[in-house]
This record gives sequence, structure tokens and C-alpha cells, in this order.
Amino acid sequence: MLAMEQSLNSAADAAKRMDDAKGKALALNRVAEALGRAERAAESRSLLREVSRRPTRISEPRPKSRVLTRMAYTYGKHLNSRTSPPVTWKNSEEIADGISRPEGKIDALLEIAFTCHECDGGPGEGLSDKSLAAARGLEDSRKRADAVASSAATLSKMNKADETRPRSRKLKSWSVRFRDPMSPRGTPGCI
Repeated sequence: MLAMEQSLNSAADAAKRMDDAKGKALALNRVAEALGRAERAAESRSLLREVSRRPTRISEPRPKSRVLTRMAYTYGKHLNSRTSPPVTWKNSEEIADGISRPEGKIDALLEIAFTCHECDGGPGEGLSDKSLAAARGLEDSRKRADAVASSAATLSKMNKADETRPRSRKLKSWSVRFRDPMSPRGTPGCI
């Protein structure tokens, strides 16, 4: 147990000395989560307070969203805090909505939805629908099919089979016809 405590303290010290805002925030988040799992709530909260100051220094929206999502997860899952996460979830969702590249937006929204689910709730409802709306905006049919498949896989992970089935049908309707090289007759298939 002493070795684990020393390792976590060393990791926290190393993360605090990092210069890169994005790397520092992600590293502090990982250490805070580990401290939360080790039932060292006060130390975990202290690191999360420091993490909460970092997102303003991160210029890229995708990593900023990831930092806030992981921070909310640690508060909700390991620190049993129901007051801080909703604000953090909301901030993360707003940042994800502002991502201009559709693929990045879809990934961010799905990450938030799945993390909310892991955290036993959170405002994850509707995020999969937002990700599908972003997928529909993709002009490339392959990218669109990949995005819908990613959404379906995330929903499947979340044990929402009733929501996964309609998206699987949409995936088939958006699919691209091709010759299946693995088929013995080379019959047309769908992606």
C-alpha cells in the first residue's frame, strides 16, 4: 500500500511540473482518478481543482472536451459528487458542439455519452442523437457509414439495444455497395 501511495504522489508531482497545458490536464486527471479509486478523495479533489483551471489554457476543443469529460467522470464515479459533474458535463458538451470537424465532433459526443453512462447517469441522453445528426452532415458515404457504426457500437456498449437497432438499419441504408473479396463467389455485399 505504501508503494502505491508513493507512486501516486510521484505521478502527481511529475504531472504538476509539466509545461504543456493539455498534457498536464490529462495527466492530472489520470492521477486524480487513481486517487479516487484508492479512496483518497481529498487529494483527488485537490488535483481536480487544479485540472479545472487548465481547460482555459487548452486551445484545441477536442482535448478540452476530453479533459472536462474525464474530470466529470472522476467526480461522479469515484468521489460520489453529484454537484460538480453536471456543470462539467454541460461545458464538455458545449465544447464538443463547437468542434468544426464532423468526425471530431462525433467522437467527442460519443465519448461524453459513454462516459456519462459509465458514471451512472449524467446528461448523456440525446448525445447519441447529436452524433447521428453530425454523421448525417458528412458528405462522404464511407465516413458517414463509419460514424453511424461508431454510434451504434457506443450505444451497444451502453446496453441500449433498443436504440442500436434503428441505427443499424440506418447504417445499412447509407451503406456503399461493393464486391466482397472474402465471399466465395464475389457476391455484392454492404458495408
